[in-house]
Amino acid sequence: MYFTKAHHFKGAIEDPKAPAPAKEMARFINVVVLAGRKGAVGEKVYSNIPCMAGPTPRTWCLGLLHVLRTDGPPEIAWECPECGKAGVISEFD
Repeated sequence: MYFTKAHHFKGAIEDPKAPAPAKEMARFINVVVLAGRKGAVGEKVYSNIPCMAGPTPRTWCLGLLHVLRTDGPPEIAWECPECGKAGVISEFD
């Protein structure tokens, strides 16, 4: 499971010195947070966001993420129903 504080990636996409993996993670965080904000607190959103990882290093997962926003503390949980990868994003405001 991944635990990510979104503020660590703030500005990474625009920063010309940021490494490519940091920019990729920042983009992923942004789209997951946007999807999480579409639903009400406690409502699972079935997104069209592709899974960020594969079940093994040589294969890509074809799953689409499920996203859930919680209110106390404000977090966005995501999970791939295909491979089981999951994470929680906090400090996104």
